[in-house]
Amino acid sequence: MKFLWNLAKKNLSRSRIRTSISIIAIAFAIIAVVFVRGLLSGMIESTFENHIKYK
Repeated sequence: MKFLWNLAKKNLSRSRIRTSISIIAIAFAIIAVVFVRGLLSGMIESTFENHIKYK
């Protein structure tokens, strides 16, 4: 198991630019998913509240 960790560290440090781009892309995707889920949740809640008010 220690061999695999050392190999992973070696590969990540060897290609720093690719690793950095991957980390940034993953972080952006996570932020986008959280934002969109929050936006949709708010829209659905607002729709139900407006429907109840006008009924």
